[in-house]
Amino acid sequence: MQRKLIDPFERGKELRPKVRKYNRILCADFTGTVQAEDIRKRNDLIQDVDIERYCYRAKINVKDFDDNERAKKGVYNLFDFSDEKAIKEALKMEFDIPLWFLRGAGDELKNIKHYNLPLILQLKGCNFHDGTEIGGCTFCFVDNKSNSGEAEGGVWISPENFVNTFQAVSDKLNIHVLRVSGGEPTLVLDFILDVLREIDKRGLINAQMQFDTNLSTGRLIEHFVDTEIYQPFILENIAVFKPKILAAFKGTDEKGIQNNTQTSCILSDQIHSLKMLIYSNLDVFIYVYNPNPNLLRSFTNILDKEFEDILPRIHIGKINEYEVTKCRLSLIALEQNRPYEEVLGEKLKEWKENYEQSCEIMNDLMMHRYGVGYKEIERPSVKIKIKNSDSI
Repeated sequence: MQRKLIDPFERGKELRPKVRKYNRILCADFTGTVQAEDIRKRNDLIQDVDIERYCYRAKINVKDFDDNERAKKGVYNLFDFSDEKAIKEALKMEFDIPLWFLRGAGDELKNIKHYNLPLILQLKGCNFHDGTEIGGCTFCFVDNKSNSGEAEGGVWISPENFVNTFQAVSDKLNIHVLRVSGGEPTLVLDFILDVLREIDKRGLINAQMQFDTNLSTGRLIEHFVDTEIYQPFILENIAVFKPKILAAFKGTDEKGIQNNTQTSCILSDQIHSLKMLIYSNLDVFIYVYNPNPNLLRSFTNILDKEFEDILPRIHIGKINEYEVTKCRLSLIALEQNRPYEEVLGEKLKEWKENYEQSCEIMNDLMMHRYGVGYKEIERPSVKIKIKNSDSI
């Protein structure tokens, strides 16, 4: 049985008044969630210093930079952050996100460890999620309790709460990055702007900020401006503070995006959203999740028609086997009246093969066009430009 695809534009309008009230946003309280089980495999949850709720998490971007992760692999010597070659090799193996922040801060490579662990606040609502246990992206790591848009099981956080906790844990945990994740953070751009202003007001010159987007909300942001929910030029006002944006394509074609997200999202809407971000002078890092290898070249050709030098800024996102994901797939199997093991095996095989083949294709594309391999490029140094700004 095919599930009804939800409309991310209408879902976003529905969620906005649920997740933003006064100067606060509704965030996940990870206590007792399935997601907390996945989080604690790497890090402890982090408590808000004002309201004493466990509404923050951290993410290790490059595991080789982390002493505990090295020990799990049987490597007990500390990482040598004075070895630039070792740093660059470690970045190639995983995320080069820390380098993105380091370059933005104008810092030295030996200090990259400061940008490996962000303090993450998770908005409790996503316009790809219909509020059911089975909803959202099939591979999403967030469970329904943390993504439903309902106040029960959530916590209301102000910009001051977020920055207070950041200041309290920054030195202790070596955290220099604040990240608003979700859920879909572009539903609360006014909150993000308030956080950036609070950081600036306190003179936290070493703080870097990131927020995420599923690239489905360009028209929704325009609607919020038209209806005076957002102030005019809100993206441009945010860009003044130079945050980093992690933007995700959830596939490479209409069918793939809709199968992955269980929504009616289309590629042209995602491209329009990306153009809005770049036109506003925001620094965007692009992830592509579960691409169809057979369509990846045509997907990059479509992007090439709209943007200059976008290919070197693209990272193929690897999908991990989270407990939350397995729970969702078990419900999908039940709905489809199929054995869970069959559905799980099918999806894991699809995600693994699509990732591996797409990385190979990206390497071929990069070598052919730029003479450098996919993992050899420093993505943070690449600047994307819009070819025709009049089409926004």
